[in-house]
Amino acid sequence: MSTAVIGPQPRLDRAAPGRPARGPLGWIIAGWTARLLVGALFIIAAVGKIEHPKRFAEEIRAYKLAPIAITNGMAYILPWTELAVGGMLVFGLWRREARLLTAAMLVVFTGVKLYSALSGLKIACGCFSGFAAEWMKWLEGPLGIVLNIVLLGLLALDQWASVRCRALRRGPV
Repeated sequence: MSTAVIGPQPRLDRAAPGRPARGPLGWIIAGWTARLLVGALFIIAAVGKIEHPKRFAEEIRAYKLAPIAITNGMAYILPWTELAVGGMLVFGLWRREARLLTAAMLVVFTGVKLYSALSGLKIACGCFSGFAAEWMKWLEGPLGIVLNIVLLGLLALDQWASVRCRALRRGPV
């Protein structure tokens, strides 16, 4: 016995009477909000590091993971990369690539924070420099790891929203 529905198929993006819509607009807003939060945080983090590259190089050196020549190069390249991916996320440019690069950076940052915590290093995390350093001190320690995981979750939400919007635009199969 077949349970096929005869007639027009209901659209997935229309809400039942009295229920909020879960259509493309909702997913667009969810993805945009997630992208905006992650991108803005990366831009704020980058600006202070760009203003004070020597201080940022010293913060990187405190982890004792790389020689001085590499940490100096990282202190100049990493903030500009953060600024670029933050801008790409905020403005919705090359979204897939921006999400991928941001997620890769967050995984590395989380690994370094875990290494620091397990090694017993009591150092500034280097996440923020300049104007944002004072009000972001709470990120030094386990809360910084939690924040990175939350940011990865927001990137996953943006990816899910992007896929969901494409599926809803195509309509039922």
